[in-house]
Amino acid sequence: MPKNIVLSPNYIDKFKCIGGECLDSCCIGWKVDIDKRTYQNYRVCKNMQFRKKLYKFVKRNRKSNSNKEYAKIVMDIESRRCPFLNKKNLCDVYINIGEESMSNTCTEYPRYYSKINGVLEKSLTLSCPEAARLILDNQELMNFNESLEENIKEYAISREIETNKIKIHPLEKYFWELRVIAIDIIQNRNYSMDERIILLGILSDEINKCIIDKESNNIPNIIEKYVVRINNNEYKEFLKQIPNNIDLKLKLIKGIERLKVEKGVNAEFTNIIGKALVGLGCIEGATDEEIKTKYISVKENYNHVLEKKYNYILENYLVNHIFKNTFPLTGRKNIFEEYILICVYYSIIKFNLTGLSAEKELTKEEIITFIQKFSKAIEHDSTYIDIIEQSLKDDKLNTMAYMAILIKD
Repeated sequence: MPKNIVLSPNYIDKFKCIGGECLDSCCIGWKVDIDKRTYQNYRVCKNMQFRKKLYKFVKRNRKSNSNKEYAKIVMDIESRRCPFLNKKNLCDVYINIGEESMSNTCTEYPRYYSKINGVLEKSLTLSCPEAARLILDNQELMNFNESLEENIKEYAISREIETNKIKIHPLEKYFWELRVIAIDIIQNRNYSMDERIILLGILSDEINKCIIDKESNNIPNIIEKYVVRINNNEYKEFLKQIPNNIDLKLKLIKGIERLKVEKGVNAEFTNIIGKALVGLGCIEGATDEEIKTKYISVKENYNHVLEKKYNYILENYLVNHIFKNTFPLTGRKNIFEEYILICVYYSIIKFNLTGLSAEKELTKEEIITFIQKFSKAIEHDSTYIDIIEQSLKDDKLNTMAYMAILIKD
């Protein structure tokens, strides 16, 4: 039997769904798509009594042309709970007609699959509490394992990349080199987390300019140069000289404030944001100067916990993001736009955790829970992030100079 080459982070084999014991069920709070094969099977379900329930709550998605989003489950309007999730938080589809009858979405989540030159890549999304715990709560560097598995299952591939084509974009041609150095930079613990993200940006910016100037053959030399300079700590003095501009941070904090009223963002997450904003001084009637002063006073609490105690948590978050989303080929216009997305995610997480640190020192569990909630509410719906990014473009803040100022504390 043919075998697949599989590349995956070392956490992947440890994951197991904990079902009804989960504190944040994946069957509550968002839409659930049903693939065409599953929908058609539901229409001819032999369990006649259960078929009535399937007919009632599984409806065609007429707005989609995709077989992956062929239909959808009609969630309860008030609780946003899946109608097939019973009182014990167990799946009635699984119980009544078996695991093989579950949709791709329900069977695979939180697993995420990509294919690079025929190699199957497996990872997990952080919106699942158990996955978030496995991914983030690990002080060791995240490692990746290559293995062989029998080709007995058809996976729902989210992204497929071929870097061996005749006509190929430079980011595809040098995909592996860029991905490896990105992960190496984020895992370089000789630098603070802020510094690592800035270094990744400086590299991404130079690579992007190199491609624009049609000098992409120079990319390997640029990568080699950065490897040497970073390992020799040649950027340390430059990083110290980056100014600390509170005004730019305030702009993003104000953007985060919009999440409280943004349509579609779940209530639980907006409540957390509300507490964070109070911690940052964003209360009714507060002036910009008062918010800046409050931010400066509370950020030391954040630095103590996230930089000195649990800095590996954000490191693991970023490494998982780079691997799972196949950076630098995440589907955006260029490598620097993909880098800006990382900056926006990181900054939103950082500012909220700073606000939540105002009253007390955050525990490891509280930090991981916030990142999981953020992933569930924001990373699975690009609407809000698109607004933030467009705002940065409109104000001409989408440059490396501004990103460095935004990130540095």
